Amino acid sequence: MEKKKNLSRVPRVITDKHNEVLLNKLWEHSGNVGVDLVLFLANKQRENLFSECWFSIMDFCEAMGYERTNLQRRLSQEELEDLKAQYIVADGAQPIIHRIETVFESTIYRLGKENIGMPIYDLQTKSTRYNFIQIVTSFDIHGDFTSKKDSKRLYRVKLNRNLLETLFTSYNLIEMKDYKRLPDRKGYRVFYLHLARMIIIIRYRKYQGAMPYYSMTVSELVNLLQIDIEEPKYAKRKVKSVLEDIRKHLGITQFDYEFVKGEGQRFAYTVQFHFSDETLEYFNEKGIRVLSEKFHQTIVQSYVRRYHAGRPWAQVFENLKSDEVEKEQFREWLYDNAMDMEEKTRIYRECFMEVFQQDPQELGIDDFNFAIDICMKGDEYTL
Repeated sequence: MEKKKNLSRVPRVITDKHNEVLLNKLWEHSGNVGVDLVLFLANKQRENLFSECWFSIMDFCEAMGYERTNLQRRLSQEELEDLKAQYIVADGAQPIIHRIETVFESTIYRLGKENIGMPIYDLQTKSTRYNFIQIVTSFDIHGDFTSKKDSKRLYRVKLNRNLLETLFTSYNLIEMKDYKRLPDRKGYRVFYLHLARMIIIIRYRKYQGAMPYYSMTVSELVNLLQIDIEEPKYAKRKVKSVLEDIRKHLGITQFDYEFVKGEGQRFAYTVQFHFSDETLEYFNEKGIRVLSEKFHQTIVQSYVRRYHAGRPWAQVFENLKSDEVEKEQFREWLYDNAMDMEEKTRIYRECFMEVFQQDPQELGIDDFNFAIDICMKGDEYTL
């Protein structure tokens, strides 16, 4: 098995238009750290699907391309007053109060206070319902709080399971090497997440025989890139300048663009984005995606047989898609490494053999967490 890519799955909901206000709010607090923590945690949980996940600030920095000193910067007095967050550790009769006061810890805390909108489309009624879910449901800090000296701290942060589930069903792919090359400037990394969305849509348009491009107006790009302009007449020039600067930082995810006249426009104030066939193919998951979807479908069937025997399969399956109580019960079972691990392992191996006609152990995949890593990661490996 030869490792050749560094593709990561990103919950598609992050780039939905109705969540732009949330992304801007997170940016105002700590730049792109909030969004990057969501991406980091999603992939960290993916690698440890059935086990607890502790990490250090250096783990985050190395994975996402940050300097530790920037993340350990203490907040201003005004920011601390606005946050008012403490972490209390019981130590005998005298509890120790640790103030949440750094950029890194305060961003984790804010992710627990913010909700993200997740649309649910009902094809039968042709309507949309929005569920608003908490991004981070809990977090722990492990460290020596009795000392005034800085000591290594470990963090355990749980993303909402609804958000994690989208890594099976509704996600985009990013090339982490390119993503890390982009500086933490306003709009840069958020725009890259939209590039990933464009690639999915263009590949689909090409498959359907439609024109393979993606269009955005200059004004939409000004909002997405969070460009500050005093005169609207300079918007097009500024958008072009930022797009060119982003292109300089990218390697694999190169894109081309041109200004064209959109519908009802007198001048060329619409941008059409294009990707080469080579780039589109690079983000094709091939067999790994088939494996991931098959594993997810089969694990649901196993759960229904074990815990809902006697009930009509179709009814339970529909409830798992629409009933929040049943969905949460399934997620608790899926992510609990103390429940039915032999069954979960067996299902993975059988799905793997069906897709690739080989036992994963023959390829050296005898560690289950590594196996799940491949199942969840996308086309990072060739078989």
